[in-house]
Amino acid sequence: MPYISTEEVKAIREKIKKEFPSYKFSIYRKDHMSIHVHLMQSDLSFKRKHDQVNHYWIKDHYQDNPKAQKVLMRIHELICGIKPNYDRNFNDPGADYGDRNYFIEMAIGKWDQPHICTLPAVV
Repeated sequence: MPYISTEEVKAIREKIKKEFPSYKFSIYRKDHMSIHVHLMQSDLSFKRKHDQVNHYWIKDHYQDNPKAQKVLMRIHELICGIKPNYDRNFNDPGADYGDRNYFIEMAIGKWDQPHICTLPAVV
Protein backbone atom coordinates (compact mmCIF):
# COMPACT_ATOMS: atom_id res chain seq x y z
CA MET A 1 0.00 0.00 0.00
CA PRO A 2 1.33 3.48 -0.84
CA TYR A 3 2.51 5.47 2.17
CA ILE A 4 4.21 8.78 2.91
CA SER A 5 4.86 9.89 6.47
CA THR A 6 4.13 13.22 8.12
CA GLU A 7 7.87 13.71 8.64
CA GLU A 8 8.59 13.16 4.93
CA VAL A 9 5.91 15.67 3.94
CA LYS A 10 7.33 18.15 6.46
CA ALA A 11 10.83 17.70 4.99
CA ILE A 12 9.46 18.23 1.46
CA ARG A 13 7.56 21.34 2.59
CA GLU A 14 10.69 22.80 4.18
CA LYS A 15 12.84 22.13 1.08
CA ILE A 16 10.28 23.67 -1.30
CA LYS A 17 9.72 26.76 0.88
CA LYS A 18 13.48 27.22 1.32
CA GLU A 19 14.08 27.06 -2.44
CA PHE A 20 11.13 29.33 -3.31
CA PRO A 21 10.81 31.75 -0.36
CA SER A 22 8.77 34.36 -2.23
CA TYR A 23 6.16 31.82 -3.41
CA LYS A 24 3.20 30.60 -1.36
CA PHE A 25 2.27 26.93 -1.34
CA SER A 26 -0.28 24.64 0.19
CA ILE A 27 1.53 21.37 0.91
CA TYR A 28 -0.18 18.56 2.78
CA ARG A 29 -0.57 14.81 3.08
CA LYS A 30 -3.86 13.13 2.30
CA ASP A 31 -4.99 9.64 3.30
CA HIS A 32 -1.45 8.64 4.34
CA MET A 33 -0.63 7.84 0.71
CA SER A 34 -0.34 11.08 -1.22
CA ILE A 35 1.33 14.46 -1.06
CA HIS A 36 -0.53 17.46 -2.47
CA VAL A 37 1.47 20.51 -3.57
CA HIS A 38 -0.53 23.55 -4.70
CA LEU A 39 1.24 26.67 -5.97
CA MET A 40 -0.95 29.43 -4.53
CA GLN A 41 0.99 32.66 -5.20
CA SER A 42 4.00 33.38 -7.40
CA ASP A 43 5.43 35.65 -10.06
CA LEU A 44 4.43 33.08 -12.69
CA SER A 45 1.63 33.75 -15.12
CA PHE A 46 -0.71 30.91 -16.09
CA LYS A 47 -3.61 30.78 -18.54
CA ARG A 48 -5.86 29.33 -15.83
CA LYS A 49 -5.89 30.35 -12.18
CA HIS A 50 -6.63 26.77 -11.12
CA ASP A 51 -5.28 23.77 -12.98
CA GLN A 52 -3.99 20.30 -12.27
CA VAL A 53 -0.33 19.67 -13.11
CA ASN A 54 0.48 16.26 -14.57
CA HIS A 55 4.00 15.79 -13.21
CA TYR A 56 4.77 13.21 -15.92
CA TRP A 57 4.15 15.79 -18.67
CA ILE A 58 5.50 19.07 -17.28
CA LYS A 59 8.06 19.42 -20.10
CA ASP A 60 5.38 19.03 -22.78
CA HIS A 61 2.51 20.94 -21.17
CA TYR A 62 4.55 24.01 -20.22
CA GLN A 63 6.75 24.44 -23.33
CA ASP A 64 5.22 27.87 -23.97
CA ASN A 65 5.99 28.98 -20.39
CA PRO A 66 9.67 28.07 -19.76
CA LYS A 67 9.91 29.78 -16.36
CA ALA A 68 6.88 27.91 -15.05
CA GLN A 69 8.20 24.71 -16.60
CA LYS A 70 11.51 25.11 -14.78
CA VAL A 71 9.83 25.88 -11.42
CA LEU A 72 7.36 22.99 -11.65
CA MET A 73 10.08 20.54 -12.66
CA ARG A 74 12.21 21.70 -9.73
CA ILE A 75 9.29 21.27 -7.32
CA HIS A 76 8.83 17.72 -8.60
CA GLU A 77 12.57 17.05 -8.17
CA LEU A 78 12.41 18.30 -4.57
CA ILE A 79 9.44 16.05 -3.81
CA CYS A 80 11.22 12.99 -5.20
CA GLY A 81 14.53 13.99 -3.59
CA ILE A 82 13.19 13.42 -0.08
CA LYS A 83 11.41 10.16 -0.86
CA PRO A 84 11.88 8.67 -4.33
CA ASN A 85 8.62 7.97 -6.15
CA TYR A 86 8.86 4.64 -7.92
CA ASP A 87 6.85 1.64 -9.05
CA ARG A 88 7.54 -0.84 -6.29
CA ASN A 89 6.29 -3.81 -8.37
CA PHE A 90 8.38 -2.95 -11.45
CA ASN A 91 10.35 -6.23 -11.65
CA ASP A 92 7.70 -8.49 -10.13
CA PRO A 93 6.10 -10.52 -12.93
CA GLY A 94 3.60 -11.93 -10.41
CA ALA A 95 2.22 -8.51 -9.48
CA ASP A 96 -1.25 -7.84 -10.80
CA TYR A 97 -0.47 -4.17 -11.42
CA GLY A 98 2.21 -1.61 -10.83
CA ASP A 99 1.83 0.43 -7.70
CA ARG A 100 3.52 3.64 -6.62
CA ASN A 101 5.12 3.86 -3.21
CA TYR A 102 3.16 7.14 -2.79
CA PHE A 103 1.16 9.46 -5.02
CA ILE A 104 1.94 13.04 -6.06
CA GLU A 105 -0.73 15.63 -6.76
CA MET A 106 0.48 18.97 -8.10
CA ALA A 107 -1.73 21.92 -8.96
CA ILE A 108 -1.82 25.62 -9.72
CA GLY A 109 -4.10 27.12 -7.07
CA LYS A 110 -7.17 25.33 -5.72
CA TRP A 111 -10.71 25.19 -7.01
CA ASP A 112 -11.86 27.62 -4.30
CA GLN A 113 -8.59 29.61 -4.02
CA PRO A 114 -7.16 30.60 -7.39
CA HIS A 115 -3.46 31.13 -8.02
CA ILE A 116 -2.42 34.76 -7.53
CA CYS A 117 0.16 36.20 -9.90
CA THR A 118 2.30 38.83 -8.16
CA LEU A 119 3.61 40.38 -11.37
CA PRO A 120 2.56 43.99 -11.85
CA ALA A 121 -0.25 44.46 -14.35
CA VAL A 122 0.83 45.55 -17.82
CA VAL A 123 -0.97 48.71 -18.91
